[in-house]
Amino acid sequence: MAKVLVVDDDSHFRGILERIILRSYTYSVKTASTEEEAWEELSKSPYDLVLLDLYIHGKKSWDSLKRIRDLSSPPAVVMISCESTKENAEYARALGALDFVPKPIDFARFKATVDGAIGSNQEAKPARRIGDAADRPGGIEEMRILIVAGETPDRKAIGNPLEMAGFRKLEAETARKALEVVQREPVDAVLVGFQGKREPAAETCKEIREGAEGSRR
Repeated sequence: MAKVLVVDDDSHFRGILERIILRSYTYSVKTASTEEEAWEELSKSPYDLVLLDLYIHGKKSWDSLKRIRDLSSPPAVVMISCESTKENAEYARALGALDFVPKPIDFARFKATVDGAIGSNQEAKPARRIGDAADRPGGIEEMRILIVAGETPDRKAIGNPLEMAGFRKLEAETARKALEVVQREPVDAVLVGFQGKREPAAETCKEIREGAEGSRR
């Protein structure tokens, strides 16, 4: 389910947007009345769209727009304001906003804007073929990395730094054992060490990929 964050210091307007989005879409909605509350929400989990008022408690929110767009996986941002000048709209887009919606809101345009913003943001996110840690809570510590190498020292050399960084490490000696792992539980990435003549790395990768895809049919 797509997630939307509404950031506006007007409680009446926040309530209107929240009710409209909840009733008209199948999106999850959270609200924030200050920039601090917005950052608290954004730090908890990723969002697909932020509806950001141009003025938050009398201060223009350009800095918040910049910070949001500088996130490693930024949500789409749509600015909203009753001060809908051409200059504000152009500056918002220059800073990375997808659109600038004037108040009072034309809800037909608003619906099209929200649909387009969420659609474009989800298309921009890279797809994962095996598992999807971004859709699970916990971040790095929930990412499962499968290391395939014939020798124990090789698996340790590849896996120990990842484990120290907080990733969950899984191991397999052969392509067959690796395939058993990916069929048994979600895996976000597979790292294949050089296998030598006995089991070339390219063949190992091909066998794992084909086996994993076949198990999902």
